[in-house]
Amino acid sequence: MLIGTASPAFAHDRLKSSSPAANAKVTSPETVTLEFSSRMRFAKVVLTGPGDETTKLDAPDEGSTIRAKVPDQLAPGRYQIAWHVASSDGHPISGQIPFTVIADPDSPSPTPESPSPSVSTPASTAEASADPSEAVPPPAASESSAAEPSPAAASEPNGTSGLPGWVWPVGAVVVLAGAGAWLITRRKGTQG
Repeated sequence: MLIGTASPAFAHDRLKSSSPAANAKVTSPETVTLEFSSRMRFAKVVLTGPGDETTKLDAPDEGSTIRAKVPDQLAPGRYQIAWHVASSDGHPISGQIPFTVIADPDSPSPTPESPSPSVSTPASTAEASADPSEAVPPPAASESSAAEPSPAAASEPNGTSGLPGWVWPVGAVVVLAGAGAWLITRRKGTQG
């Protein structure tokens, strides 16, 4: 019985929770909160960010909950909170809390707009240098014409045939001439 009642007395104080929590992914926090199982003294809190840049955070000297204000907005990346306190029984305790800052989804981001000029620049350059009398093909046709560069591809109607544009009128004339010759021959055969 004496051993059972003595064990809680020998238990050391500990960190109960933190905000940000260990290994959490959060947007830039305004404060770091450390909650201990008992009242702590001589609290020191240091924030280490990308590139091992360290910032000592102003924290109250004692209390069971320590709130340290983060001076600036944190850029996305991996961070670590290092803390060191003296527990209620006088023993020093310390620890580290890693966490990751992610971009705030509500803040406007210029990232989606920046790739579009680089994507559209070659197309607009190609259109500016093209002969004004030639029609600009639709996007699907421009990809196929980029794979097979040929002067005939620019004059294709709707980019669907593999033949040059002049073949269709010439073919129509040949077919009409053949049909006319056949009719003339047939008439002569029926009259004679």
